[in-house]
Amino acid sequence: MEATLTVVDKPSTDSAHLTGTYTIAGLIGVLPEIHFYQLLHQENIVETRPIEELSKLWLTSQEHFSQSSPHALSSTSITFLPKSLEKREMELRRGRTYTQYFSEYRFCLAPVRQLITPQWYVNLDYLQTLQPIVPAPGQFQQALDFACDEGTSELAEPSMSNVAGSPSLAFWTPLFRDLAFTFSPLLPLKAQRIDSRRFAVTTHVEVELKPNYLHVAKIGSRLLILNGVHRSLAFMQAGWEAIPCLVRDFPNVRSLAEVGFLPNQLGILPDQLLLRDSRAAYLSDYLDPLAAPRFRQRDMDALWQVSCPLQANKQPIPRSA
Repeated sequence: MEATLTVVDKPSTDSAHLTGTYTIAGLIGVLPEIHFYQLLHQENIVETRPIEELSKLWLTSQEHFSQSSPHALSSTSITFLPKSLEKREMELRRGRTYTQYFSEYRFCLAPVRQLITPQWYVNLDYLQTLQPIVPAPGQFQQALDFACDEGTSELAEPSMSNVAGSPSLAFWTPLFRDLAFTFSPLLPLKAQRIDSRRFAVTTHVEVELKPNYLHVAKIGSRLLILNGVHRSLAFMQAGWEAIPCLVRDFPNVRSLAEVGFLPNQLGILPDQLLLRDSRAAYLSDYLDPLAAPRFRQRDMDALWQVSCPLQANKQPIPRSA
């Protein structure tokens, strides 16, 4: 099973996003300057300022980020969920999403101002649409459901496509949603004889929108968001100090690839910044216009092209008697 992902300039089908363009806040100063210029092109930023002005903007962001400090908390420890959530937690643990994707995670309350962000920007317009629906501090039941979002988007019917001469299926999704692929345990490989020299082999693969759970990697004393940056920031803006989420321990991590990020992914912040530097990038940094200046970005969708290449492995084995 192979899948290639293409970002396409097409209005998002997700109702929470605006069509056309939206405003983003970008932590450009924590990136190498050349990466910033590459992102202006690859992330489809609508930008008309001259290169000299953009260079000054990058330098200001770099200097302000390095000289500022995030809000400190008296404690950065994670804690268990409140007793009142025991029943709901057990329901989630028994669910298909948890058993399939998050069985190695535990439910916790994490200090929201100590959460480290892995991505260079946030969508401020999307963040604004979350404000009316984010639960108020103390509403733990609603907050847990907000964090464990199964997703409201419906996966549309695929169309036939062609990648490098091979037939494939094309799925459209909102850019922020991922697809998951699993071989169906109920429908394994099936071989059907055509004639004395031929068989038809059928395989069954399940394709689904991956559930949008807020989950965090605990790497030493650092809490790195793996998914759910916008909801975490919405929690923080609503006044939460500790938010419900899923947490997994990742000891001895040397690169972001070890926690699931694609190697050399341009829009992901550097390993050194997130894993080793004393000053990481926190959610509150997005709200500082000097550290995270504003840009306009085109509203994008993603096109997933899915194919199933034939694989055969030939090896010698002893001939049976």
